[in-house]
Amino acid sequence: MKISRAELVEKIKETHGSIFAAVFRKRHTGEIRRINCRTEVRKYVKGTGKSVAPECQLITVYDLQVKGYRSIPEEGLVSATIQGETYEVGQ
Repeated sequence: MKISRAELVEKIKETHGSIFAAVFRKRHTGEIRRINCRTEVRKYVKGTGKSVAPECQLITVYDLQVKGYRSIPEEGLVSATIQGETYEVGQ
């Protein structure tokens, strides 16, 4: 299903800890990356806060394969599969 990037970001934020897969383009290399992750994970948090400014528009997720935190750039989102439904960003 094709949706806007803003709608896809909202759907990801509404997962509330559910596992989902995302495909995005890395900011620095332009490489396409697929990640299995979830939001709202609190394990291994140091309590120091994010090291980037909120205006960078990053979604912080926990990568289930690497077992570490990663950031997905909102402008780089290509698609996401949430609860078996695949959403693609329509241009």
